[in-house]
Amino acid sequence: MRLLPLILGIAVSQPMQAAPEVSHLLTGRLAQDIDAGGTQMLDLTWLPEIRWRFDDGARLTAIARLRWQPETGMRPEDMLRDSYAPVSRPALIGEDAELELRELYYEQPFDGGYLSLGKQQVVWGKADGLKVLDVVDPQSFREFILADFDQSRIPLWTLDAETTLNGPMGNDWTLQLLWIPDHTYHAMPKPDATFAFTSPRLVPQAPPGVTVRLDEPQRPGRLLRDSDAGVRLSGFVHGWDLSLNYLYQYDNQPALHRRFVPGPVPMVEI
Repeated sequence: MRLLPLILGIAVSQPMQAAPEVSHLLTGRLAQDIDAGGTQMLDLTWLPEIRWRFDDGARLTAIARLRWQPETGMRPEDMLRDSYAPVSRPALIGEDAELELRELYYEQPFDGGYLSLGKQQVVWGKADGLKVLDVVDPQSFREFILADFDQSRIPLWTLDAETTLNGPMGNDWTLQLLWIPDHTYHAMPKPDATFAFTSPRLVPQAPPGVTVRLDEPQRPGRLLRDSDAGVRLSGFVHGWDLSLNYLYQYDNQPALHRRFVPGPVPMVEI
């Protein structure tokens, strides 16, 4: 199956009197099945952004996203929603639309660094099209890996502190500390969605004659003890970008545990 995508975008920036800066991004995407015909995907998205700047250099940013996707298999209703923490879960508007608070964070600069608090994206690494170090925030797989990372990445409620350190060779290093109490993980499509995972390595298949029972998933729920935390030390040395990263977090992909239950009808609990 081949898809023919069409992407349109309009960006409008409108300052609001003297203080808040207001901008809007409207995008439309259409994917057509050129073999069988018919629309594969229709996506209309509105991204409003408001930014306040304060006299002391601080900044408050709020970004929302209203998305309408009416095609079966790509609708917001076709995604598993239990992976979101209640404070981060998008709100459904019917079966075809959803409203999401993408980002809401406050930045406060201080001598040699800054502090950022709120719902935000944290990006480690700069390789285009690859997610080697970009593992801090989970990802929505509604469009598998085809969507832009800025839109498929799921922002988390995070405390991000960065400061500059003087290195032994006169160069500056940046120390970044993260605390993430948001228990949100990868958002996966439902089994009948367009980009549903079907690989046996990710979706185990039961042999004929065996009944499978799926138990309710067990997820972390303690605000402090189950929080994620990370530290990153980065610098520029003799033309090389170097970084040392450490991230303590729960795996964003559920871990399956299987138990065989003997009886007249064999059963596997997952």
